[in-house]
Amino acid sequence: MPDMKLSRRGLVQLGLGAATAGLVSASGGSLAYASPIPTTCLSNAFLFLDQMMDAYAQGSTVRLCQSYADQIAGGTFLSTAFIYDNALLVLAYLARRTQQDTERAKVIGSALLYAQQHDPVQDGRFRQAYFAGVADSNGVYVTPGLSFFQGSAVGDVAWPGIALAQLYARTGIKEYLDGAVAAATFIETTTRDNVNVPPGGYYFGNGQSNKSTEHNIDVFALFTMLATLTGDSSWLDGANHAKAFVQAMFDAPSGHFWTGTSDPTHIFFDNSPEDVNTWSYHRHAGP
Repeated sequence: MPDMKLSRRGLVQLGLGAATAGLVSASGGSLAYASPIPTTCLSNAFLFLDQMMDAYAQGSTVRLCQSYADQIAGGTFLSTAFIYDNALLVLAYLARRTQQDTERAKVIGSALLYAQQHDPVQDGRFRQAYFAGVADSNGVYVTPGLSFFQGSAVGDVAWPGIALAQLYARTGIKEYLDGAVAAATFIETTTRDNVNVPPGGYYFGNGQSNKSTEHNIDVFALFTMLATLTGDSSWLDGANHAKAFVQAMFDAPSGHFWTGTSDPTHIFFDNSPEDVNTWSYHRHAGP
């Protein structure tokens, strides 16, 4: 297997525009994207994704995909399947819009549902990571991955929710929408800050006191998609609650977003990560 990795950082190299081409946008329209990436590069990238996805099982067997090739970090991550990566894998397959890619997206989507439905708590959450591979007839190790990846941060729940929402938009299979709604309901009922307003927003995770700008961007995207897909405009209240927090984290003099807060109200000034300052950018290209 080539010395590569499947991760959200790696999938970003495909172009996040490509990963959302033709999908439902946060504003309710469709996203169009003309990829500047050479066709050969994209083909090779998808070939690698196929190889990683088929490492333990093939065809319609429900499974999650290992995030890192075995050579990475001396095998430190074992067969860990990070939830972010698998959510982006769904979006990447949906972006290319072939029937074969859609079927692959459905396999991963069904694995996400299986993991969600078989979680020990069963409250709609996802864990940060699971183990890839065939554990039983359903093909998913629902046991969370390495012990330090068993948490359920808001981003870990929002991204698979987004992937399931997009799968529903493409396939019309209601189970995917139900999974997305369950994930969003977990976020809304366990992490919303209604006390410290402003800045409001959603906590980093259940029982946490800090908040992530990145995660609130994720919440805004998921909740606005659900408002469109379910026809329930009440999701826009949560979307705007997350958006208000993101706006409060913007530093006008420097023109960038802070990473979030170290407690409910105090901005964390120690670093300014790249992801929050790219994911906060939205350009609606096309009708």
